[in-house]
Amino acid sequence: LAGRLDLLSRRQGGGADEDEDDDGDGQGAEETGPSSGDKARLKSWRRRRKDVGLPGAGGTPPPLIDCVHRAMRLWKTGERGQVDGYLNERGLPHNELFRRVIQAVLELAEEGSEERATLEKLQRHEPADTAVAAPTVTRPPTLFS
Repeated sequence: LAGRLDLLSRRQGGGADEDEDDDGDGQGAEETGPSSGDKARLKSWRRRRKDVGLPGAGGTPPPLIDCVHRAMRLWKTGERGQVDGYLNERGLPHNELFRRVIQAVLELAEEGSEERATLEKLQRHEPADTAVAAPTVTRPPTLFS
């Protein structure tokens, strides 16, 4: 989870939290190996790679937490059309499990933080349907119609 998925960071017991690096480049303080007092923590959405939430090799879908973090990153750009496009493309607006992941991360977010505010807005957001409506098929008239 800490390596390939870039999802967890380590915090030394009693030391400073590595999530303080919020420049969004995904490169925080060096992670140390396990030692007494280490704790694993979910990385902040700002500390994760910028490509998080995109399909993997062979088109494998990304984990839902990655989708939440990508939607948060897009939300902060202010381009609601991109947010809507991403959510609709992944089929997330009606995905109950996606909503539950947002709620779980929201409950972990610090009260009054930018992360919590962004999650609350994302949770309430109803994306515009960007899907193109299927064309209506008309049948040619028959002798008996």
